[in-house]
Parts: sequence; C-alpha cells; structure tokens
Amino acid sequence: MTTSSVCKKVIDRMVAALVNATGAGDRVFDSREAAIARDEMPCIAITPPDSEDTQAFAQDVDQNTALVTMEVIVRDDDWRPLADDIAVAAHRVLSCDSELQALVVSLRKDGRKWAGAEADQTAGIDSITYRVTYLSLSNDLTSTI
Repeated sequence: MTTSSVCKKVIDRMVAALVNATGAGDRVFDSREAAIARDEMPCIAITPPDSEDTQAFAQDVDQNTALVTMEVIVRDDDWRPLADDIAVAAHRVLSCDSELQALVVSLRKDGRKWAGAEADQTAGIDSITYRVTYLSLSNDLTSTI
C-alpha cells in the first residue's frame, strides 16, 4: 500500500474543498494539462508545485515550502468580474477549510495574475499562487507534525 506525500495530500484537499463550493461547480481539476473545452468553463485548475524547498526546522524536523497555483478559468466578454467572484469564493474556502489547515502550518496568498485571450467570447484566467508551508519529520514525506 502506498501513502501519498504531504504535498500531494494538500493538492488533493484543495481540490476536494473546492468541488461544488464556488461558481465553478464540480469543474475543479488537479494538474489539468489538456485544453479546457468551452462547456467545461468556468472551472478551477490546481497546478501542483514544480519544486519544494526544505529547511531544517529542529532536530529531525523539516520545514517544507511549495508554491501551488489556483487558476480560475472563465469565458465571457466581461470575464474579470466572473473570474473574481469565483476566485474570492475559492480563496475563502481554502482559507477556512479545517482539513486543509490541519495539514499545513501556513497557506498564504503569494501573488495574483490576470490574463485574457481573444476569442468569440473572451477567455480569462485569474491565477492565485499560494505559498504552502508544512512541517514533517526529516525521514517521512507522508506525515505532518
């Protein structure tokens, strides 16, 4: 039996917490690399970190930090208000989710970007990057302290 790393557990919990909790409904994806079809919008895509920084925190305890991005993807000629409403709701959900908070020491917004793309109905992306920090034993990637 395999056990997921804490980083994977955090991503899984972010996805689970957001399903049906915002205007994106059940369209919440983990690591979505395929193109998103018009009928799949609005949606949220959680992008796992490319890397994780680890520092010694105490004897046999590490402090781990990773950047996780949540993208709110919408299609509307006036896409910014729609994306903003979903992003605000999603941020509130993630900030208050007790199961997610139990996994981490800190989940903080690290930055936010907006991007639009021309189409017959403009597609827009509102991206929020979170700095996720958690503590673990130096010899165990699966448990938090």
